[in-house]
Amino acid sequence: MLHAMPRSRFLVVGSQRSGSSVTHTCIVGHPEATGTGDEVRAEPLFTRGIAAFTCGNDTWPERQRGYRALFDALSLRDDDPAIRAHGMKVALASPSEAIDVANTLRDHLPDVRIVLIRRDDLIAQYASLHRAQATGIWHSFHGAASNSKPIAIATGPFLDYARDCRRILAQLRTLRHSHALLEVEYERTVVGGLWHEIFAFLGLTRLPPTWVAMQKVSPPARASVAGYDDLLAALQQLPQADEQQELAAARARAEARLGDDSVLTLVSRAQIALAAGRFDEAERAALAALDRAPQPIGTMRQAAFDALEAAWDGLGSVARALAGLQRLAAAYADDARLAMLRGVVLGFAQRAPEAIAEFERALRLDPGLLRARTLLADWRRSRA
Repeated sequence: MLHAMPRSRFLVVGSQRSGSSVTHTCIVGHPEATGTGDEVRAEPLFTRGIAAFTCGNDTWPERQRGYRALFDALSLRDDDPAIRAHGMKVALASPSEAIDVANTLRDHLPDVRIVLIRRDDLIAQYASLHRAQATGIWHSFHGAASNSKPIAIATGPFLDYARDCRRILAQLRTLRHSHALLEVEYERTVVGGLWHEIFAFLGLTRLPPTWVAMQKVSPPARASVAGYDDLLAALQQLPQADEQQELAAARARAEARLGDDSVLTLVSRAQIALAAGRFDEAERAALAALDRAPQPIGTMRQAAFDALEAAWDGLGSVARALAGLQRLAAAYADDARLAMLRGVVLGFAQRAPEAIAEFERALRLDPGLLRARTLLADWRRSRA
Protein backbone atom coordinates (compact mmCIF):
# COMPACT_ATOMS: atom_id res chain seq x y z
CA MET A 1 0.00 0.00 0.00
CA LEU A 2 1.31 3.43 -0.95
CA HIS A 3 1.64 6.07 1.75
CA ALA A 4 1.84 9.83 1.30
CA MET A 5 5.14 11.53 2.05
CA PRO A 6 5.38 13.29 5.43
CA ARG A 7 4.04 16.84 5.18
CA SER A 8 5.52 19.91 6.78
CA ARG A 9 3.81 23.17 7.71
CA PHE A 10 5.47 26.45 6.70
CA LEU A 11 4.95 30.14 7.29
CA VAL A 12 6.35 32.85 5.03
CA VAL A 13 6.68 35.96 7.18
CA GLY A 14 8.28 39.39 7.11
CA SER A 15 7.44 43.06 7.33
CA GLN A 16 5.22 44.58 4.67
CA ARG A 17 6.85 44.92 1.22
CA SER A 18 9.78 42.72 2.18
CA GLY A 19 9.14 40.22 -0.63
CA SER A 20 6.88 37.79 1.20
CA SER A 21 4.23 37.70 -1.54
CA VAL A 22 6.51 36.61 -4.36
CA THR A 23 8.17 34.10 -2.04
CA HIS A 24 4.83 32.60 -1.05
CA THR A 25 3.72 32.52 -4.70
CA CYS A 26 6.89 30.67 -5.63
CA ILE A 27 6.42 28.06 -2.91
CA VAL A 28 2.71 27.32 -3.42
CA GLY A 29 3.23 27.10 -7.16
CA HIS A 30 5.52 24.12 -6.65
CA PRO A 31 3.71 20.87 -7.54
CA GLU A 32 4.63 19.42 -4.14
CA ALA A 33 3.34 22.39 -2.10
CA THR A 34 0.07 24.13 -1.43
CA GLY A 35 -1.19 26.99 0.70
CA THR A 36 -3.51 29.91 1.07
CA GLY A 37 -4.04 31.96 -2.05
CA ASP A 38 -4.38 35.20 -0.11
CA GLU A 39 -2.39 36.76 2.69
CA VAL A 40 -3.43 35.79 6.21
CA ARG A 41 -4.13 38.46 8.83
CA ALA A 42 -2.22 38.23 12.10
CA GLU A 43 -5.47 39.04 13.91
CA PRO A 44 -7.38 36.85 14.79
CA LEU A 45 -5.51 33.73 13.62
CA PHE A 46 -2.39 34.41 15.66
CA THR A 47 -4.15 36.07 18.58
CA ARG A 48 -7.32 34.07 19.29
CA GLY A 49 -7.17 30.98 17.13
CA ILE A 50 -10.17 28.71 17.54
CA ALA A 51 -11.46 30.98 20.34
CA ALA A 52 -12.45 33.49 17.63
CA PHE A 53 -15.29 31.09 16.85
CA THR A 54 -16.10 29.74 20.32
CA CYS A 55 -16.77 31.06 23.82
CA GLY A 56 -13.11 30.61 24.72
CA ASN A 57 -13.57 27.99 27.46
CA ASP A 58 -11.12 25.55 25.95
CA THR A 59 -8.38 23.70 27.77
CA TRP A 60 -4.78 24.41 26.82
CA PRO A 61 -4.42 21.14 24.84
CA GLU A 62 -7.69 21.89 23.03
CA ARG A 63 -6.37 25.33 22.12
CA GLN A 64 -3.17 23.84 20.73
CA ARG A 65 -5.14 21.34 18.66
CA GLY A 66 -7.38 24.16 17.50
CA TYR A 67 -4.47 26.22 16.17
CA ARG A 68 -3.14 23.25 14.23
CA ALA A 69 -6.59 22.45 12.85
CA LEU A 70 -7.11 26.05 11.72
CA PHE A 71 -3.69 26.21 10.14
CA ASP A 72 -4.35 23.02 8.21
CA ALA A 73 -7.89 24.02 7.22
CA LEU A 74 -6.59 27.24 5.68
CA SER A 75 -3.45 25.94 4.05
CA LEU A 76 -4.07 22.32 3.09
CA ARG A 77 -6.45 22.87 0.21
CA ASP A 78 -6.39 19.38 -1.27
CA ASP A 79 -5.47 15.85 -0.24
CA ASP A 80 -3.08 15.18 -3.09
CA PRO A 81 -0.60 12.57 -1.82
CA ALA A 82 2.17 14.39 -3.73
CA ILE A 83 1.89 17.41 -1.37
CA ARG A 84 4.88 17.58 0.95
CA ALA A 85 4.51 21.11 2.37
CA HIS A 86 1.57 23.40 3.07
CA GLY A 87 1.43 26.82 4.60
CA MET A 88 0.58 30.48 4.44
CA LYS A 89 2.00 33.97 4.36
CA VAL A 90 1.62 36.90 6.73
CA ALA A 91 3.08 40.38 6.21
CA LEU A 92 3.46 42.26 9.46
CA ALA A 93 2.63 45.95 9.84
CA SER A 94 3.92 46.49 13.38
CA PRO A 95 6.16 45.05 16.11
CA SER A 96 3.06 44.14 18.14
CA GLU A 97 1.84 41.93 15.29
CA ALA A 98 5.27 40.29 15.16
CA ILE A 99 5.06 39.58 18.89
CA ASP A 100 1.61 37.99 18.54
CA VAL A 101 2.75 35.77 15.68
CA ALA A 102 5.97 34.76 17.44
CA ASN A 103 4.24 33.98 20.73
CA THR A 104 1.57 31.86 19.04
CA LEU A 105 4.17 29.95 17.06
CA ARG A 106 6.12 29.24 20.25
CA ASP A 107 3.06 28.21 22.26
CA HIS A 108 0.96 26.34 19.72
CA LEU A 109 2.74 25.66 16.42
CA PRO A 110 6.26 24.45 17.26
CA ASP A 111 6.58 22.32 14.12
CA VAL A 112 5.97 25.12 11.59
CA ARG A 113 9.01 25.83 9.42
CA ILE A 114 9.65 29.58 9.22
CA VAL A 115 10.71 31.28 5.99
CA LEU A 116 11.73 34.74 7.21
CA ILE A 117 12.03 37.36 4.47
CA ARG A 118 14.44 40.24 4.99
CA ARG A 119 14.97 43.16 2.61
CA ASP A 120 18.31 44.90 3.11
CA ASP A 121 17.33 48.10 1.28
CA LEU A 122 14.76 49.57 3.66
CA ILE A 123 14.55 52.73 1.56
CA ALA A 124 13.41 50.65 -1.42
CA GLN A 125 11.01 48.77 0.84
CA TYR A 126 9.47 51.96 2.22
CA ALA A 127 9.27 53.50 -1.25
CA SER A 128 7.48 50.38 -2.46
CA LEU A 129 4.95 50.68 0.37
CA HIS A 130 4.54 54.41 -0.27
CA ARG A 131 3.94 53.84 -3.98
CA ALA A 132 1.54 50.93 -3.44
CA GLN A 133 -0.54 52.95 -0.99
CA ALA A 134 -0.67 55.86 -3.42
CA THR A 135 -1.49 53.87 -6.57
CA GLY A 136 -3.34 50.85 -5.20
CA ILE A 137 -1.02 48.59 -7.22
CA TRP A 138 0.57 46.16 -4.79
CA HIS A 139 1.73 43.42 -7.13
CA SER A 140 2.14 43.12 -10.87
CA PHE A 141 1.66 39.88 -12.74
CA HIS A 142 2.16 41.43 -16.17
CA GLY A 143 4.51 43.99 -17.62
CA ALA A 144 7.72 45.53 -16.38
CA ALA A 145 8.70 48.13 -13.81
CA SER A 146 6.83 51.40 -13.86
CA ASN A 147 8.36 54.68 -15.04
CA SER A 148 6.88 56.82 -12.30
CA LYS A 149 8.57 60.05 -11.34
CA PRO A 150 10.91 60.03 -8.31
CA ILE A 151 9.05 60.27 -5.02
CA ALA A 152 9.95 62.40 -2.03
CA ILE A 153 10.11 60.64 1.32
CA ALA A 154 10.07 62.50 4.63
CA THR A 155 12.94 61.44 6.89
CA GLY A 156 10.95 61.23 10.14
CA PRO A 157 8.20 58.83 8.97
CA PHE A 158 10.79 56.75 7.11
CA LEU A 159 12.94 56.31 10.23
CA ASP A 160 9.84 55.35 12.24
CA TYR A 161 9.08 52.71 9.61
CA ALA A 162 12.68 51.48 9.55
CA ARG A 163 12.72 51.23 13.34
CA ASP A 164 9.57 49.10 13.26
CA CYS A 165 10.98 46.88 10.51
CA ARG A 166 14.12 46.25 12.53
CA ARG A 167 12.06 45.39 15.60
CA ILE A 168 9.88 43.02 13.55
CA LEU A 169 12.99 41.31 12.18
CA ALA A 170 14.60 41.01 15.62
CA GLN A 171 11.40 39.55 17.08
CA LEU A 172 11.07 36.97 14.31
CA ARG A 173 14.73 36.02 14.62
CA THR A 174 14.08 34.88 18.19
CA LEU A 175 12.13 31.98 16.67
CA ARG A 176 15.37 30.30 15.60
CA HIS A 177 15.67 29.11 19.22
CA SER A 178 12.39 27.17 18.97
CA HIS A 179 11.77 26.53 15.26
CA ALA A 180 13.43 25.50 12.05
CA LEU A 181 14.01 28.92 10.48
CA LEU A 182 15.45 29.99 7.14
CA GLU A 183 16.27 33.69 6.84
CA VAL A 184 15.99 34.78 3.23
CA GLU A 185 17.59 37.95 1.89
CA TYR A 186 15.25 39.40 -0.73
CA GLU A 187 17.97 40.91 -2.88
CA ARG A 188 19.98 37.69 -3.00
CA THR A 189 17.42 34.90 -3.01
CA VAL A 190 14.31 36.44 -4.56
CA VAL A 191 15.83 38.87 -7.05
CA GLY A 192 18.75 36.51 -7.63
CA GLY A 193 16.41 33.55 -8.24
CA LEU A 194 18.01 31.19 -5.72
CA TRP A 195 14.73 29.44 -5.02
CA HIS A 196 16.34 26.03 -4.61
CA GLU A 197 17.49 27.06 -1.12
CA ILE A 198 13.87 27.55 -0.01
CA PHE A 199 12.74 24.37 -1.74
CA ALA A 200 15.47 22.38 0.02
CA PHE A 201 14.49 23.87 3.40
CA LEU A 202 10.89 22.69 2.87
CA GLY A 203 11.85 19.30 1.53
CA LEU A 204 10.65 20.02 -2.01
CA THR A 205 12.18 18.73 -5.21
CA ARG A 206 14.50 21.22 -6.89
CA LEU A 207 12.66 22.67 -9.89
CA PRO A 208 12.94 25.90 -11.91
CA PRO A 209 10.01 28.11 -10.76
CA THR A 210 8.53 28.67 -14.21
CA TRP A 211 5.14 29.42 -12.62
CA VAL A 212 6.35 32.71 -11.07
CA ALA A 213 5.21 35.60 -13.28
CA MET A 214 5.33 38.51 -10.83
CA GLN A 215 7.28 41.55 -11.99
CA LYS A 216 8.78 44.45 -10.09
CA VAL A 217 6.39 47.40 -9.96
CA SER A 218 8.90 50.07 -8.96
CA PRO A 219 12.20 51.07 -10.57
CA PRO A 220 15.44 50.84 -8.52
CA ALA A 221 15.18 52.94 -5.36
CA ARG A 222 18.30 55.01 -5.94
CA ALA A 223 16.78 56.26 -9.21
CA SER A 224 13.19 56.56 -7.97
CA VAL A 225 13.59 58.11 -4.52
CA ALA A 226 14.60 61.75 -4.22
CA GLY A 227 17.36 62.27 -1.64
CA TYR A 228 18.21 58.59 -1.42
CA ASP A 229 21.73 59.19 -0.09
CA ASP A 230 20.49 61.53 2.64
CA LEU A 231 17.96 58.92 3.76
CA LEU A 232 20.66 56.27 3.75
CA ALA A 233 22.90 58.42 5.93
CA ALA A 234 20.06 58.94 8.42
CA LEU A 235 19.30 55.21 8.41
CA GLN A 236 22.90 54.33 9.21
CA GLN A 237 22.63 56.35 12.42
CA LEU A 238 19.58 54.34 13.56
CA PRO A 239 20.46 51.69 16.17
CA GLN A 240 19.72 48.06 15.42
CA ALA A 241 16.95 46.37 17.40
CA ASP A 242 18.04 44.15 20.27
CA GLU A 243 16.75 40.56 20.19
CA GLN A 244 16.82 40.18 23.97
CA GLN A 245 14.73 43.31 24.40
CA GLU A 246 12.28 42.04 21.81
CA LEU A 247 12.06 38.67 23.55
CA ALA A 248 11.35 40.48 26.83
CA ALA A 249 8.63 42.48 25.07
CA ALA A 250 7.11 39.22 23.80
CA ARG A 251 7.06 37.78 27.30
CA ALA A 252 5.45 40.93 28.69
CA ARG A 253 2.73 40.82 26.02
CA ALA A 254 2.11 37.13 26.68
CA GLU A 255 1.76 37.93 30.39
CA ALA A 256 -0.75 40.70 29.64
CA ARG A 257 -2.78 38.41 27.37
CA LEU A 258 -3.21 35.85 30.16
CA GLY A 259 -6.01 38.09 31.42
CA ASP A 260 -8.02 37.23 28.30
CA ASP A 261 -8.00 33.48 29.00
CA SER A 262 -10.58 31.50 30.94
CA VAL A 263 -9.74 29.90 34.30
CA LEU A 264 -10.02 26.46 32.70
CA THR A 265 -7.53 27.42 29.98
CA LEU A 266 -5.09 28.87 32.50
CA VAL A 267 -5.18 25.96 34.94
CA SER A 268 -4.77 23.38 32.18
CA ARG A 269 -1.90 25.45 30.75
CA ALA A 270 -0.20 25.47 34.15
CA GLN A 271 -0.57 21.69 34.42
CA ILE A 272 0.84 21.11 30.93
CA ALA A 273 3.76 23.45 31.67
CA LEU A 274 4.52 21.62 34.92
CA ALA A 275 4.62 18.29 33.13
CA ALA A 276 7.16 19.76 30.70
CA GLY A 277 9.26 21.32 33.47
CA ARG A 278 8.40 24.88 32.41
CA PHE A 279 7.94 26.18 35.95
CA ASP A 280 8.06 29.88 35.07
CA GLU A 281 5.18 29.47 32.61
CA ALA A 282 3.26 27.33 35.11
CA GLU A 283 3.58 30.00 37.80
CA ARG A 284 2.36 32.75 35.48
CA ALA A 285 -0.66 30.73 34.37
CA ALA A 286 -1.62 29.62 37.89
CA LEU A 287 -1.31 33.14 39.28
CA ALA A 288 -3.39 34.51 36.40
CA ALA A 289 -6.10 31.93 37.15
CA LEU A 290 -6.15 32.87 40.84
CA ASP A 291 -6.19 36.57 39.95
CA ARG A 292 -9.76 35.96 38.77
CA ALA A 293 -11.02 35.74 42.37
CA PRO A 294 -13.66 34.87 43.28
CA GLN A 295 -14.15 33.04 39.97
CA PRO A 296 -11.96 29.96 40.56
CA ILE A 297 -14.09 27.87 42.93
CA GLY A 298 -14.11 24.30 44.20
CA THR A 299 -11.81 21.86 42.48
CA MET A 300 -10.64 24.47 39.96
CA ARG A 301 -9.34 26.75 42.72
CA GLN A 302 -7.63 23.81 44.39
CA ALA A 303 -6.05 22.80 41.09
CA ALA A 304 -4.72 26.34 40.65
CA PHE A 305 -3.19 26.35 44.15
CA ASP A 306 -1.69 22.89 43.57
CA ALA A 307 -0.13 24.01 40.29
CA LEU A 308 1.23 27.15 41.91
CA GLU A 309 2.84 25.19 44.75
CA ALA A 310 4.43 22.76 42.29
CA ALA A 311 5.73 25.65 40.17
CA TRP A 312 7.33 27.33 43.17
CA ASP A 313 8.83 24.04 44.26
CA GLY A 314 10.36 23.68 40.79
CA LEU A 315 11.62 27.26 40.74
CA GLY A 316 13.15 26.95 44.21
CA SER A 317 12.89 30.68 44.95
CA VAL A 318 11.42 31.65 48.32
CA ALA A 319 11.48 35.34 47.44
CA ARG A 320 9.49 34.71 44.28
CA ALA A 321 6.95 32.56 46.14
CA LEU A 322 6.52 35.19 48.87
CA ALA A 323 5.95 37.85 46.21
CA GLY A 324 3.26 35.67 44.63
CA LEU A 325 1.59 35.10 47.99
CA GLN A 326 1.54 38.83 48.61
CA ARG A 327 -0.09 39.31 45.21
CA LEU A 328 -2.92 36.97 46.24
CA ALA A 329 -3.24 38.07 49.88
CA ALA A 330 -6.10 40.54 49.52
CA ALA A 331 -8.28 38.36 47.30
CA TYR A 332 -7.79 35.22 49.41
CA ALA A 333 -7.47 36.70 52.92
CA ASP A 334 -9.90 34.13 54.36
CA ASP A 335 -8.89 31.16 52.22
CA ALA A 336 -7.40 28.32 54.25
CA ARG A 337 -5.50 26.98 51.24
CA LEU A 338 -3.56 30.21 50.79
CA ALA A 339 -2.66 30.22 54.49
CA MET A 340 -1.49 26.62 54.21
CA LEU A 341 0.53 27.42 51.08
CA ARG A 342 2.16 30.34 52.89
CA GLY A 343 3.07 27.92 55.67
CA VAL A 344 4.65 25.56 53.18
CA VAL A 345 6.76 28.36 51.69
CA LEU A 346 7.81 29.68 55.09
CA GLY A 347 8.72 26.16 56.16
CA PHE A 348 10.89 25.77 53.07
CA ALA A 349 12.63 28.99 54.16
CA GLN A 350 13.22 27.43 57.62
CA ARG A 351 11.05 30.06 59.27
CA ALA A 352 9.42 27.50 61.55
CA PRO A 353 7.46 29.75 63.97
CA GLU A 354 5.84 31.64 61.10
CA ALA A 355 5.09 28.41 59.23
CA ILE A 356 3.41 26.90 62.29
CA ALA A 357 1.34 30.06 62.77
CA GLU A 358 0.11 29.87 59.16
CA PHE A 359 -0.86 26.18 59.49
CA GLU A 360 -2.77 27.04 62.70
CA ARG A 361 -4.51 29.89 60.88
CA ALA A 362 -5.42 27.58 57.99
CA LEU A 363 -7.06 25.17 60.44
CA ARG A 364 -9.01 27.98 62.09
CA LEU A 365 -10.35 28.91 58.68
CA ASP A 366 -11.04 25.29 57.69
CA PRO A 367 -10.75 22.68 60.47
CA GLY A 368 -11.25 19.93 57.89
CA LEU A 369 -8.10 20.77 55.89
CA LEU A 370 -6.28 17.50 56.56
CA ARG A 371 -3.00 18.40 54.87
CA ALA A 372 -2.64 21.53 57.04
CA ARG A 373 -3.25 19.39 60.15
CA THR A 374 -0.61 16.88 59.05
CA LEU A 375 1.96 19.58 58.24
CA LEU A 376 1.32 21.30 61.55
CA ALA A 377 1.85 18.05 63.46
CA ASP A 378 5.08 17.37 61.58
CA TRP A 379 6.47 20.81 62.38
CA ARG A 380 5.49 20.56 66.05
CA ARG A 381 7.22 17.19 66.35
CA SER A 382 10.34 18.57 64.70
CA ARG A 383 10.39 21.41 67.23
CA ALA A 384 9.78 19.22 70.25
